Amino acid sequence: MSGTARLEGWAGVVLGAWPVDFVARLQQQVRARGACSLPGVSIDYNRFMVIMWRAVSLGWVTHSNAEFVAHGLWHGFDCGLDVGLLRGRRRFRNYKSALEARAKVSKATRVRVSKGKTLMLCPVPDDYNVQNLTSVIPFFDYRIFPMAAVPKAMEPDEVRPVSDHTKTGLKDATCDPRLQHTLTALDDIQREFCFAYSMIVGDVDAAYPLLPLAWWIWPFFLFVWFDVREENDSTSSLMYLFMHVCGDFGTSGFPGTFKIFFTDVVVNMARSMLILTLPMPVFVDDMGLIGAINSRLEREWERFKQFLRELGVPMKELKERLASTRQLMLGFWWDSVQRTRTLDDKKLEQYFEMFRSFARARSISLTQMQSCAGRMQRSIMTLPPGAACMLASM
Repeated sequence: MSGTARLEGWAGVVLGAWPVDFVARLQQQVRARGACSLPGVSIDYNRFMVIMWRAVSLGWVTHSNAEFVAHGLWHGFDCGLDVGLLRGRRRFRNYKSALEARAKVSKATRVRVSKGKTLMLCPVPDDYNVQNLTSVIPFFDYRIFPMAAVPKAMEPDEVRPVSDHTKTGLKDATCDPRLQHTLTALDDIQREFCFAYSMIVGDVDAAYPLLPLAWWIWPFFLFVWFDVREENDSTSSLMYLFMHVCGDFGTSGFPGTFKIFFTDVVVNMARSMLILTLPMPVFVDDMGLIGAINSRLEREWERFKQFLRELGVPMKELKERLASTRQLMLGFWWDSVQRTRTLDDKKLEQYFEMFRSFARARSISLTQMQSCAGRMQRSIMTLPPGAACMLASM
């Protein structure tokens, strides 16, 4: 299959050997036309730049954040990685959770491949190791990361493939201090959700895969999985090499990258155009628009969604919740009339079951202690101020 055909289709597979010409041509395309020219990137670069620099001139977006996003949308986002710290070739095998959910992981991977966010490159040997792959992969330095799978709470038939970049060393090579940030959404909701106010909740669809990866870090986003073409999905045992060209879940630098892109830039672009005027706490890709009058709240929410669509930032309709004085966000039920913050009943029962079992246990592991402490902290957040002193002994 020719490189031109792959550039147009992206769902094909290059059989036999590594498609070195195609990958090199794709990297050259990014250098010449920008990362938003990749088929897997939906962002309208020209429209985005015009609005963003206008917001900078009006004081809504800082110049440093605008430069960060402009550089990332043209070259791809490097996630704060220092590739000089990632010398050598290393490969890791996938986790049991991914292999046990093979069909669901293949389905999620197939969606990424069909959208051009991941490349399905070529077959690899059954006993794939660094020596066997030397003739297949032309990069001097690369990482083949292990993949796990975690269930989606609102989509029981789906799983989210998660990349373990801690084991490959990418987490330790993330050095950009700009990506360190504090999430303030809980305090923001507590401050803005006044008596009898309503809140609309929404979610960016596939937030991290929305952004392109810098072309020079692609070799560190390789993984091996089964054939994801539907006709061979459940029968083929042949393994293929894949490469992410857009963000994934598991990269430590991506939460900070997306926070600058969406919270610090996109939301403030909307405010500079008076599309957003009401308070809207944001937690990564979850957002809650808060207001006293439902009709105004709904109109502003629709304008904001339309603004995002025009930029090429899709919203996930499944997770959207209409305006209500009692709203579920960040795992809590917020009630602006009763002035309470409570846990979901299902989660509360899970927490109590853990506490009861740990109270009877003769010993628990460090991981169990950490999980228990986290759940105790969230439970304490539903109690009156000062209750945190109950965790002092932890």
